[in-house]
This record gives sequence, structure tokens and C-alpha cells, in this order.
Amino acid sequence: MNTKISGSTIQDINQQSRAFTLTELLVVIATIAMVVLVILPALASSGDNGARVICVNNLRQLGMAVNMYASESQDALPWPNWSSAPGVKGWLYTEPVPNPNSPPWNTNSVAAWQGGALFKYIKNPKSYLCPVDIGTGNFFNQRPNQLSSYTMNAAAGFFPTPFFANTYGYQTAKISSIWNSGCYLMWNPNPNGALFFNDGANYPNANEGMYPIHTVNGGDLLTVGGNVQFVTNQKYNAELAAPAKSLTWWSPKSTDGR
Repeated sequence: MNTKISGSTIQDINQQSRAFTLTELLVVIATIAMVVLVILPALASSGDNGARVICVNNLRQLGMAVNMYASESQDALPWPNWSSAPGVKGWLYTEPVPNPNSPPWNTNSVAAWQGGALFKYIKNPKSYLCPVDIGTGNFFNQRPNQLSSYTMNAAAGFFPTPFFANTYGYQTAKISSIWNSGCYLMWNPNPNGALFFNDGANYPNANEGMYPIHTVNGGDLLTVGGNVQFVTNQKYNAELAAPAKSLTWWSPKSTDGR
């Protein structure tokens, strides 16, 4: 059967087809515009595009490693690498602090991390380093600890004083003894100060505590429970100022966590 289609009918069909395509295109453009409006503020707030994503992922890996270590160590956290005697093994390295860029480790830099208690679970050195931190040039090269961009809360070792005193025999806190699983365990200190990286642990105070390395409003922290949380500067400072135990000060050996 032959069907004849008039020229006017074909023209109408073509016009309808073009109209539909134009409408579809406008919808796509509008959708893309909406997506851009959502994404751009997020990228702007990060300040460093993908670097923060890498950093958060590093903290998550460290959280899983800490909890796996604790599950094999009667619930105890690894030693925080608070300044200690030679031969003492902490979460990041075995004392003294190895420099992966100096002999004898510069010929096999991975060996510098192998002495750490968490190397069993995280064998990639990049997982210990923040892209923004290692880009600070001379500040990074001047620090004693070039193994990690993150530091552990010295509350894990009960803030032993004075340094090298071995106050508690290098004992560490058990996770179950810490008053809140949301307590802050690891963070990025200020990358522009070599003294903040003299070892693998810090006080959580205003000088050595969390530094907003990726955003101006706060930073990402690893909690004792293994979660990564974004904490605003205001929230962090409020925890610092608390007179009793807080999310920053949580040593189980003292009533005020200090």
C-alpha cells in the first residue's frame, strides 16, 4: 500500500521535530546551569579543589587502621609518637624520627614508614600526606617529621610530662575508656611551623591543634570512633575552652582530660 504525504505535512513534521529538539536542549542547558550553581560554591569553599577530598580519604584510612590496631591490641590505641626514647614504636614510626629524604632511608624511603604501628594496615606513604601540606616548600623540608601531615592527640598517651619521662610506661588509652567516641584523635596542624611536626603527637591547644588548611571556617578531624568530621573553628575553640573533659581534652588519666 502506498501512502502519499503532502509537502505541507512533511514541513509540519520537520517543524515539530525542530521545536522538540530546541525544547530538549533548553532543558539540558537549564539543568547544567543548576548543577553548576550547586557545585561552584562547594569548590570555592574547598579552596583547593580535590586536595581536601584526598585529605579526608587519608583520615578515613587512618581511622580504619587505628581501630584495626586497637582490635588486635586489647582495645588500646597506638603510642602517639609523643617525644620518647629510641626504639619506642608509635603509630607513625619507631624512634628516633626517620627522615625519608635523608640517609639511610632516601634509597628506600618506604622503609621510613615501616617502623610505624599503622604501616601494617596502610602501606602507601601518600596516605599519610596532604597535598596542600607537602606543597609548603621550605616549611615542610625543615620539619623533623616529614612522614605525615597529620598529628595524633597526645591524650592517647595521657599527655606524659616531662618529655621522655615515660610517665605511664608508654601505656595508651583504651578506646572504651574514652568518654566520647567523637573525641578528636587526629588533625592537620599548622603546616607553616616546623615545631608543630617535631614528632607524631601534639597538644590540641591553639598553637598545635587543628589548623584550617583547606577552608577558612574549620577543618576535618578524625575522631576516636573512626569517623571524619568537619569542625568549625568556633566549635573547636569552644571545646578547647571547656573546663572539664571535652572533645579536645579527653585523657582518661585526669578528671579534666588534660
